[in-house]
Amino acid sequence: MDSLFLEINYCSSFNEELNIINFDADLRLHNMETNEEFSIGYARFYLFNSYLFSEWFDVVDSADAVSGDLHEVLVVLSDYKDDEEIAGKILVLDFIQIHEEYRNQGWGSHAMNDFLHYWNYLDVNYFALKPAPSTKASSGNERRNYIERLIQFYSKFGFTVLQSPKVKEPCMGKNLNYLD
Repeated sequence: MDSLFLEINYCSSFNEELNIINFDADLRLHNMETNEEFSIGYARFYLFNSYLFSEWFDVVDSADAVSGDLHEVLVVLSDYKDDEEIAGKILVLDFIQIHEEYRNQGWGSHAMNDFLHYWNYLDVNYFALKPAPSTKASSGNERRNYIERLIQFYSKFGFTVLQSPKVKEPCMGKNLNYLD
């Protein structure tokens, strides 16, 4: 692992109609000894600037036009926006996928640390996510156990659980204005 270097390449697009920037991230490993490079996963983020919307409802409505999961995250943030100081640039991690053969080797943790530094550098104020599996463990106890594991994982990076009676599953958030 000493000769391997994780690089994250971001590609963004602005949806003018919804006032959202979509970021796709390609997670690539570079082998410094052999000069080989290969993809180990990918992630997708959505960035909202709440100051560019007339009111909070418009931010939530914009998220709803993208996906149900994104909408749920913004609905939960609605309940916490004053207490958690959620305003300005709000980033939502839509998903992260590490390819099976690279899991449990620390690359997801490495990527999360890199994400936090990158978004902090770009003055993102709040980082939110929904700790839920994409397709694996899609129902019942298996899903609940998987969500609990993801909550433990994201908690290591300072994310806190946010629950709302309006949404069945928890979300998590981290105020980047006070990055450790």
